[in-house]
Amino acid sequence: MATTRWGWGLVGAVVAGAILAWLSRHQPRGPRPRGRRLTATLAWEGVVYGSTEGLLLSVLPVLVTWQAFAAYGWTSGIGRSLVAGTAAMGASLAVIVLHHLGYRGFQDRAALVPVLVGCGLLSLAYLLTASPLAAVGGHIVLHTALSLRGTEMPPMPPGVPTLSPSATNGQQQDGHASPIKKAGYPSG
Repeated sequence: MATTRWGWGLVGAVVAGAILAWLSRHQPRGPRPRGRRLTATLAWEGVVYGSTEGLLLSVLPVLVTWQAFAAYGWTSGIGRSLVAGTAAMGASLAVIVLHHLGYRGFQDRAALVPVLVGCGLLSLAYLLTASPLAAVGGHIVLHTALSLRGTEMPPMPPGVPTLSPSATNGQQQDGHASPIKKAGYPSG
């Protein structure tokens, strides 16, 4: 499948990755690695971890769900394809939530929203292009952009703020202190 739609997959990866790299500007900054550490961080966080998350969070749940619907003939026609696609996105979003809830700092809604938007966009890119390159490549671009900002990705050591807009100013949209601020973590 990756070889038959690789062109669309690359387009999806570039478009989704560019959007997410732009949105990553709102994530907290940290010390940026340099030299060999930067190379190692980009290789591990960007390529290895980004590829793995792209496959496990976006490609696998969408593919399994779509194939289950296809096995029963429920992907023929526009209406059925929309239902199957919606179910596939739902499955992917469920896996994304379950995966991230396992990390400290992602157990509040404010931290999960940007993750759901970002990973959900990558799942949608895969669904629309029918190429795993869209989700995997986009995840690599996102993780690379976050690594270049010095943004710590899960699993995060104690004292590091979550990947959430609320982490940058210590306030949630409702004016209350964010869970990060309440816990005494540095806010940016």
